[in-house]
Amino acid sequence: MMICRILCFLLLAGAAFGQPRQPGDAGWLADESRFDPRFPDMKEWAKAGVEGGIPVRSQTPVRQRLAPGQALQPAIDAVAAAGGGVLLLAKGDYPIRQPIILKTGVILRGQSRDSTRLLVLLKANFFRYNNGQSATAFSATDAERIGVENLTIKYAAVAFDPNDRATADAAWSPDVFHRPELRDTSVYVSLLIFTRCR
Repeated sequence: MMICRILCFLLLAGAAFGQPRQPGDAGWLADESRFDPRFPDMKEWAKAGVEGGIPVRSQTPVRQRLAPGQALQPAIDAVAAAGGGVLLLAKGDYPIRQPIILKTGVILRGQSRDSTRLLVLLKANFFRYNNGQSATAFSATDAERIGVENLTIKYAAVAFDPNDRATADAAWSPDVFHRPELRDTSVYVSLLIFTRCR
């Protein structure tokens, strides 16, 4: 019986370790020999995602822990200044009243997807009526190795659900594209935008 268990273990271990790396695995790189010369854009599309794969969680150190009520932007700045790592947010609600700038090397990680909530309380008019300025709760520009994971970002500046539904399970509505939000005209806030990030 013991020999059978050992044999099963070796077969399963061999199957697991013998698998080639898949896109998204740590260390994965695109095989450029498989690009079709008829489609030169393949080289650009291969850059999408995380070059070298998504880092394993246990390999990224937790640099700082934050509790509800503590300031988020200074903590992000401190983790970036320390060379990057994880800023771990404890369970609870974090009101976001000012735009947050994500920095190179910082991973914003919640303790629990359902219980760590970033509640966006910003308000802004539609950019066409706001001197061309758009409002974004969380943004990153020209940053590398950043992430936002295991938490919920919710637009909470108004008591109703704006036409541009902020939840993934909301029913699709043509109102988003064809009717202006008349209940409150200052709810045009993007939740998360990355620009030229790697």
